[in-house]
Amino acid sequence: MMQRTIQGDSFLGMEHPLDLSEIFDYGKVMWLISKYFPIRNIFGEVVSFVTINEDITELKQYQQHLEEMVQERTNNRVRLKGMQRRSRGPRATSKSK
Repeated sequence: MMQRTIQGDSFLGMEHPLDLSEIFDYGKVMWLISKYFPIRNIFGEVVSFVTINEDITELKQYQQHLEEMVQERTNNRVRLKGMQRRSRGPRATSKSK
């Protein structure tokens, strides 16, 4: 991605984790959304680039929490459906005379 930015492409909104254990000792992982923009000289050549990073760790944690809640609710519905089937037992057949 950096290479393509150097070649002149812009990238907006790429989400990626940043493992801070490579930088700090406490091993926290942050989620960033990054935007890359090439800087051009008067001849249109890329001479540098700007990177803007936004910390979206809290948003990702909330998203994960919601996904876990959905999974838990789905599992509960499946369990409940199974319990309902078992509680009904075999269906009685009645013959009309």
